[in-house]
Amino acid sequence: MCKYHQPQTKYAWLFKAYRALKPFWFQPLAGTCRFVPSCSQYAEAVLADFGFWRGAWLTLNRLARCHPFSKIPVGTVDNPPKRN
Repeated sequence: MCKYHQPQTKYAWLFKAYRALKPFWFQPLAGTCRFVPSCSQYAEAVLADFGFWRGAWLTLNRLARCHPFSKIPVGTVDNPPKRN
């Protein structure tokens, strides 16, 4: 269990399936997540806090910054925004 916020939502099954299948799909990239928490943990948290549309937008913005040519160092802490 991660120390970060992992709410149970109607999307939880999707993230559980993704995490279970990730080693088979992305074997060359396994274990090289650029951000802490991982992108799937971040997506799960923002979808629970902000709903589908805003959460999807925040997730897509994060994924746009996560690529091999990014200048962001591996292990950068990028916590989900908090709802006011």
